Amino acid sequence: LDGRALRLALVGLFFCTVGRPLSAGWRITTLAGSPGQSGASDGIGSLARFNWPQGVTVDSLGFVYVADSGNWTIRKISPTGVVTTLAGTPGESGTQDGSGSQARFRYPTKLAITSAGNLYVVDSDYGIRKVTREGVVKTALELNPILLIRATGVTVGMSDQSYFSFTDHTIHGPTPIWAGKWLRPGYRDGLRWEAEFDEPADLAADDTGKVFVLDGPRNHRIRVIGTNDMVTTLMDYAPSGHAPEGIDMGPDGNVYAADQRHIIWMGSPEGIVTTLAGVRDASGAQDGTGSDARFNGPSDIAVDRMGNLYIADTFNHAIRKGVPDVGLRGFDGTEVITFACRPVSQVPSPLRIADGKGTVYGVILVPTNSPYASKFRIQTAEGVRALRRLQ
Repeated sequence: LDGRALRLALVGLFFCTVGRPLSAGWRITTLAGSPGQSGASDGIGSLARFNWPQGVTVDSLGFVYVADSGNWTIRKISPTGVVTTLAGTPGESGTQDGSGSQARFRYPTKLAITSAGNLYVVDSDYGIRKVTREGVVKTALELNPILLIRATGVTVGMSDQSYFSFTDHTIHGPTPIWAGKWLRPGYRDGLRWEAEFDEPADLAADDTGKVFVLDGPRNHRIRVIGTNDMVTTLMDYAPSGHAPEGIDMGPDGNVYAADQRHIIWMGSPEGIVTTLAGVRDASGAQDGTGSDARFNGPSDIAVDRMGNLYIADTFNHAIRKGVPDVGLRGFDGTEVITFACRPVSQVPSPLRIADGKGTVYGVILVPTNSPYASKFRIQTAEGVRALRRLQ
């Protein structure tokens, strides 16, 4: 589709006309840090420095939190790109609880945030730490060092329920060993207390109560723990040769993965895997769209409520951001919108396009012979705002 559809929109009624199709992809930019330059400096955007960041999460207000593993700190990035150190002191590891710079971390990796703004941080073989929005750190779970067990993943689900995965092949949730069998690696679907995992590496949760498990490195699968207590396999990514390190759920119901083979990919509810950005086994640091972008060993990914991606680009010492590059182009060349519509024969009256809050932006009629007559949807708030209000 091209700008001709939008010209018709100015008179209040337009067809989804067939024109020049846009190439789908994700625009990747560097949100904070300078690729290839490690350090611990706070600052704005490229003036900030990170050291092997391995975990990332985002809150409902757009603040991004980073497990800056090589600095033994937790960092915070504002929506405007200002980087500050929330807790820990660069270059000083430990297990001390405390406030802000008084706290110490052993080796923070993954992290997740609650609706109240509290972080749960995977602190390697020490355990799980809780960090308040003010930067106060407390140990939530301390592991027994004799057992040589490490925490690997964390997510926060419905009602702020936290879930943690461990190298003992179990997942803790409402109860200890909520899923899997202690020290029993394997691959088995079924009831969660009978299911078997093999060193689950990360977790994600959706807004329906499901928990998604990155089950590797030997099972090479993404598993789902349903609200009916059943564990099923969503996808087997072994045939594709992928090596994901971190996952998160998007508002669209897809799983998003940061892959150590320098790519970002998406898994659909049907188990279909699609590469969104980067080129497998081609490392680099370039910003760009789709395959023009490059990463260097990304370890984690977070998806905000608008579907934007935040990526811990570990070996580049940077935090990257991805926004969808699909939709209509206006006659000024800017991205405008993609929308839900159906052929005229399938709607009893013209389909009105709104932003979900009652604001009507236009009226759509779609020719029944249009190959683009289905599966368009609103992608970004920017796209909604760019389309001229008609009522």
